[in-house]
Amino acid sequence: MDTVCEAELKFLGMHITEILKWHVQVRSLCLKLSNVCKIAKSLKEVMSPHLTRSVYYAHFYALLRYGVFWGVGIMTITAYLN
Repeated sequence: MDTVCEAELKFLGMHITEILKWHVQVRSLCLKLSNVCKIAKSLKEVMSPHLTRSVYYAHFYALLRYGVFWGVGIMTITAYLN
């Protein structure tokens, strides 16, 4: 039985490469956050501010808090976006 080494691993929702770089996780997180922003923007027109804020905390903030503060770091996100 041969063992194949994967270049990328998804563990507990975090994408980690074999050389412990975070670029894959940052790219994935940015895509998810972008999708949530589009949804929140469209909901803003038909929902009250209170419900829009609830959507923000349930989706955007939860992804950001888990994806950034768990290990990626805010500087990596900022560097990727620039």
